Amino acid sequence: MKLTDWFPEDVTPVHPGVYETKFVGLEGFSEWNGLYWSSQYCTADRARGMCIRQGAQDKRWRGLAEKPE
Repeated sequence: MKLTDWFPEDVTPVHPGVYETKFVGLEGFSEWNGLYWSSQYCTADRARGMCIRQGAQDKRWRGLAEKPE
């Protein structure tokens, strides 16, 4: 699966969902609900459905560059 380049912290995703994220040098997965990021988790499955607002919202992120099959 092809991924996008990393987006900067001041750009938010257009679509809600789970994204690969970087925050304070740590990499993981967070859910974007259209308004804010969740906490960071070690797997995409753990991040899914866990959109409790994290205090810090300055995350770099990347997502899929194509629709999944």
